[in-house]
Amino acid sequence: MIDVAGPFRTRSLALLETAIEVGAHVIDLNDDLSYAERTLALEPKIAEAKIRVVPSASSVSTLAAEVIRRVGI
Repeated sequence: MIDVAGPFRTRSLALLETAIEVGAHVIDLNDDLSYAERTLALEPKIAEAKIRVVPSASSVSTLAAEVIRRVGI
C-alpha cells in the first residue's frame, strides 16, 4: 500500500492501524514531522504484525536528508 493522501498533519492513523490489522506493507509519503512521530509510536505493533512500514518517504524529506548528509551536519 502506498499512502499519498494528505494533509498529514490533520490525519488520523486509521489507515496504518488497518494495515497492521490486515498485514499490509506501507510506504508513507508524508512530510509532516508530527505525523511521522505518531507513526513511529506504532513501531511495536508494526513489528508484531511483521509488516514493513516506510514512513516519511516524501521527496521533501529525502532531499533535506541528502543535503544534511552532504554538508556533514
